[in-house]
Amino acid sequence: MPLQCWISGERLSELYSPNYIDDLTRTGVASSPAVALARIEHSFGSKASLSGCNIFGIEWFREEIQKHPQVIYVRNALVITAPHTHWHSKNPTIISSAGRRYLIGPRNIHTNNRYLPVSFVFSASGPLAYEWADETITIDTKQASVALEAVQWLNERAWKSSWPLGIGLNFRFKDLFSPEIIPNLECQLEDLEDLDNPSEPLAEIHRTADYVATRHNPKVEQVAWGLTFSSSYNLSAGETAAICALRRHLSNFNDHISYSRELSRLSSLFIH
Repeated sequence: MPLQCWISGERLSELYSPNYIDDLTRTGVASSPAVALARIEHSFGSKASLSGCNIFGIEWFREEIQKHPQVIYVRNALVITAPHTHWHSKNPTIISSAGRRYLIGPRNIHTNNRYLPVSFVFSASGPLAYEWADETITIDTKQASVALEAVQWLNERAWKSSWPLGIGLNFRFKDLFSPEIIPNLECQLEDLEDLDNPSEPLAEIHRTADYVATRHNPKVEQVAWGLTFSSSYNLSAGETAAICALRRHLSNFNDHISYSRELSRLSSLFIH
């Protein structure tokens, strides 16, 4: 079934059932950022780098999106994610705008409001949304429709892989189709409660640069990577996988001498 752009609160209430929540957990929404990143490391044999170029799955998405007929737009509108949640609630995670701030957390659904799916995991039955934006977030409907079609398109190609990766709309602090790259993060606020759900503290979404500038050595976990990043060496996904395999092999040599000897041996096979 094609993804719908804005859906009613009534429809979201029908969709967000206990079975749907179970499907999200089963298809890969991790219980925390750390668990999501550990799954990527376990699946691909390496911790994801800042660029993500060392992860075969991330590079695969970057190559695959080049085949989309509207790649010039959708590569800016989407980000690859390590799907996770900070909450364990029966309510959907909803992003809203409060002035110049974004707030995110599990919220009650209001039947008269409309909601836009913005973060997804892949499945045989189609992309499953695990985060939603409400109408306080300004997202162009035509752009959102193009982006959601691309999510559906990627799901058809990616779901069988069972990679611990998801996809999300890249709308935070920017126009959906804008090529801007604005790193951002979520910081839970224990003193900021949702009036509908006082037991569930919300989080505020910050621009990363602003957040780290005002804090001493903050712990920041990267859980998203752009589709537009190009490796300095222009490696294909297959070539990236080969490099990752080489790194895993070399990691078995714990001292400098044996490491250097093995690297020299391997180099001699290819360099004459």
